[in-house]
Amino acid sequence: MKVFIRRDTSDIHSRFLVFDEYGNKIYSVSGRNTASGELMKVIDAGFTAAKIRDMKFPVINAYSVTVGAESVKLFFTYRAGRLRARYSGISWRIRGDILSGSFDILDADGTIICSVCERFSDNCTELNIYEKGRELFCIASAVCVNSMNIERVPDLQLT
Repeated sequence: MKVFIRRDTSDIHSRFLVFDEYGNKIYSVSGRNTASGELMKVIDAGFTAAKIRDMKFPVINAYSVTVGAESVKLFFTYRAGRLRARYSGISWRIRGDILSGSFDILDADGTIICSVCERFSDNCTELNIYEKGRELFCIASAVCVNSMNIERVPDLQLT
């Protein structure tokens, strides 16, 4: 399954739109700032399909992703000139260059769950998802990376 994530600045709460390979919108991502960080929701036909909580810590970026009754945490640390990611609650890992937006999400046995790459010409992120049952976790992971990258570019920050 191929999906595309594009930044959405249509209003103060809009964050991203998710399209299928035919250009049909399948999800929207909205968010609001809270005292403990940002709370984003992946919306499918008006219903919350997933929740992403951005927990602000001084030295790491941490996200909690909830889909149904299942919850996964994703931690990002910057060490030795590289951004590193670690999942908790799922046996996944990320391989590749996270900051450039070109990476794979792998299962414990090395199977590729999702490939992510930036499509600069189309101003979007492309996801090739190979495990349909984990679609929302893959999309949420890419949203976390894109949210982090936007924070590093002042022109794209929302006020």
